[in-house]
Amino acid sequence: MRVESSLVTLDVTVLTPSGYFVPELKKENFRVLDNGLPQTITAFGEISAPITAVLLVEHSAATEGLQAHALIACHRFLQVLQRDDWAALVAFDKRPQLAQDFTQDKTAVQEALRNLGFPLSREINLFDALTDTLDRLRQVEGRKYIILVATGQDTFSKKILDEVYKKVETAHGTVIYVVDTDPARRNLQADNQMRTFARMTGGQFYFASSLEEYGDVFTDIAKSVRNRYTLAFRPSNRGSLGSWHKLKVEVINPDEKGHNRRYQVLAREGYRVNPQVK
Repeated sequence: MRVESSLVTLDVTVLTPSGYFVPELKKENFRVLDNGLPQTITAFGEISAPITAVLLVEHSAATEGLQAHALIACHRFLQVLQRDDWAALVAFDKRPQLAQDFTQDKTAVQEALRNLGFPLSREINLFDALTDTLDRLRQVEGRKYIILVATGQDTFSKKILDEVYKKVETAHGTVIYVVDTDPARRNLQADNQMRTFARMTGGQFYFASSLEEYGDVFTDIAKSVRNRYTLAFRPSNRGSLGSWHKLKVEVINPDEKGHNRRYQVLAREGYRVNPQVK
């Protein structure tokens, strides 16, 4: 999503309950509510384009056993990327490490995954790693994705959670997909934090406990991120500078019996009025 003066442009992904992209929807199938008020969609399109994705993976000695299957399954995500896609790898324990900068050579990212080696620190700086990655992505054009593979624990960051939420809130054009690697889900607070990162940006939250399940998760993410709809509207009530606008996107597509089909609709949950934010 981007905000340019009074124009709001929003990216929307529509999936079946099984996670498959729903193609060929029309502008009339979409309804946008801005702070509860229906909006007039002024521009609309369906896009299938190369993607830019960062694998942001926790690599701490404190959670090494929890991460093993997830790190192996990251290769599945890289295998289904296409020639024009860009990917990078950032690993974090007590600090984020750029293991592989953006490249279209997927084997280079896979090699970087294999070369992570044994984690040496038991500290985890999830909050700093996420905000640092979001800052780096501000310099990258187009729609970007962060695939966060983590337990959600944080023991070492300088940033606090409220600061992270504010950074995520303004990360227009970046969508966060979360893979929770704690099979026992022992920390509900950590779980809720990562769910919020995904929800705020229009991404999804996943949980898996086996190598097979992780493989399915990464395959599902790769399918979800490639196709999307983009729509634009001019808010009927712009509000004051800095005010928060809550968004809701609905898809109306009745079946032959007149019942609306069930879809997963992924979009940012809102935006803050600021003409300088893009």
